[in-house]
Amino acid sequence: MRLRFLLTVIFWFLPKVFSYADIMIYSVGQFQSITPVLGEEYHIQGFMAEQFQCPPCPKDAVCATCPEEYAIVSDLPQIAKANRISVNELKINTENIYTDNLKKWTKYLFTIMFVQRNAPEGQFEMVNFKEFKEEDVDDHSIKVTEELICTDDTQAYNCKPRIIDAIDKDDLKTVQELIAGGFDSNMPFPVYYGTTAFMHAVKSGHVEIAVYMLENGADPSKRIPIDPVKEARAQGLDRLSEQMQRILNNEQ
Repeated sequence: MRLRFLLTVIFWFLPKVFSYADIMIYSVGQFQSITPVLGEEYHIQGFMAEQFQCPPCPKDAVCATCPEEYAIVSDLPQIAKANRISVNELKINTENIYTDNLKKWTKYLFTIMFVQRNAPEGQFEMVNFKEFKEEDVDDHSIKVTEELICTDDTQAYNCKPRIIDAIDKDDLKTVQELIAGGFDSNMPFPVYYGTTAFMHAVKSGHVEIAVYMLENGADPSKRIPIDPVKEARAQGLDRLSEQMQRILNNEQ
């Protein structure tokens, strides 16, 4: 109890300021593709999906040894329904940090340390965390070491998806070619925290591309992590928001 109280006091008086310009931030999927160095700290962003904390042992009772305390961080605002951790999820030991104020399905920036090399689980220890704020990073991308364009958009962890690159360049022709070739504009990109190509087009204000996607299967009812209707209204894209609202009304 004394240790937990001390950790609580230390945590609340630690500086909570992170400079996004000075650190490398990974998604969980991208982090899983690198080889971490023992004892090094890393920064990842993701949703707090699950947390296990040891229950207090009643006074004068004899309690069994408690398993490790941990959190599971996920790229997407959902957790894989499986008996093992998926490539988009990471188990992080939390025994040495106060985590009572971690909120489920809230996005955080976590600082973690690689502490074990051979353990099947619990290789990483949580050092600090900060709730992700929209004003900290003005989009849902992350910093990567090189701006590589993906050859396989379904494995877009260390590269920029081709359709995202085309949207950023306002390249409607390439977007049309990709969608005609079978690309699904509703597919979430884990490296963009679940943002779809359609959400990115709306957020970027590329109306012609967003309208084309709507006319070719884009689903405006998907609202995590970006609500396309609210985003269009916020940007004053009235024609686009009205078109999405008509689609939603017809589905009801």
